[in-house]
Amino acid sequence: MTKSRQFWALFKFLATINPLVWLMPFAIGVPLLLSKASSAAGVPILYSLTATQNLFFVGILGVWALVPEMGQGARGTWAAGSEFLLTRAVDRPVLYRGRAALFYVTICVIPLACLAHSLREPELKFKLYAKSVVQKCLVSVPGSTQAPDPAGSNWSIISAPQGNVLVDSWQLWTFAVTALGIQVLLALVYPWKHRVFIFYAVFLFYVLAPLFAEFLFPRADGASYTNLFFFTFTAHQAAFWIVTAFVLVLGQLWGERRFCRLDHSI
Repeated sequence: MTKSRQFWALFKFLATINPLVWLMPFAIGVPLLLSKASSAAGVPILYSLTATQNLFFVGILGVWALVPEMGQGARGTWAAGSEFLLTRAVDRPVLYRGRAALFYVTICVIPLACLAHSLREPELKFKLYAKSVVQKCLVSVPGSTQAPDPAGSNWSIISAPQGNVLVDSWQLWTFAVTALGIQVLLALVYPWKHRVFIFYAVFLFYVLAPLFAEFLFPRADGASYTNLFFFTFTAHQAAFWIVTAFVLVLGQLWGERRFCRLDHSI
């Protein structure tokens, strides 16, 4: 059997041994769907659209999918199926590639669906408050224009002709980078004694880092670090995706080799 056929056979096997895993994309994607609903109902605040929530569920799914023996799911069907594969003549790099592919699919399916939907209705209106943030937005978001709030408040309404596409691209990029970071982190901590606690501690810090930054290092203009990073992404989106694709390929290859070495040494 060629490696490509073996990969697809392993992918289908891993995708069917625990059907409940397909509920995870919806658990992870609920905030994205809610932000879509808020955009349709009125003019949302930009932070509510760009803040990525439920990332901790991504870490849980990463453990289940990539190293099921490391988490509580080690006694479940998925881990049993993985143990079955490890006792067969299966190429270890192909097995880990199949695990990673299933992980990326389950993580990115909802953001991809949101991005595809945004292509039908690309225009977006959102609210910003601080004048410096408004100016940064007008410079960084292509085609954006400013209008006063008809309600008479100090908020500014920004109209972006490709706003929905940019927001959903940002969410997809965030999930993809997070998925890669989880794989790298798991590969690093796997040989350690208290690997489960170390992994969740580091990942929880990553999830809460934006909140820590807002609380510990507040900006004088009240700008959100998440929004500022989003503006950097919109201003250099092509460069972001090119670098990300390059890092994803290198990170995936490194992760496969790392796990294979660990599989033979532990």
